[in-house]
Amino acid sequence: MGDRIALHFEQIAGRAPATWVEYNAAASPRTTPWGGVAFKVGWKPISFSDSCWRLVVDGVDTGLVVAVGH
Repeated sequence: MGDRIALHFEQIAGRAPATWVEYNAAASPRTTPWGGVAFKVGWKPISFSDSCWRLVVDGVDTGLVVAVGH
């Protein structure tokens, strides 16, 4: 497939040891409700309880925030 995305998470609340985390993800063909391409990403570095992360994709702020609860 060859499609790739760059994900950048900025911590906006919480006490995780990192203030930002970056991933690169390659597309893989699979069946999804939105079409035939998905990006598999691991979330371990942002999985700290009570933290919030702003999501930037390919340098563009998505306006999405990932909130990790208890």
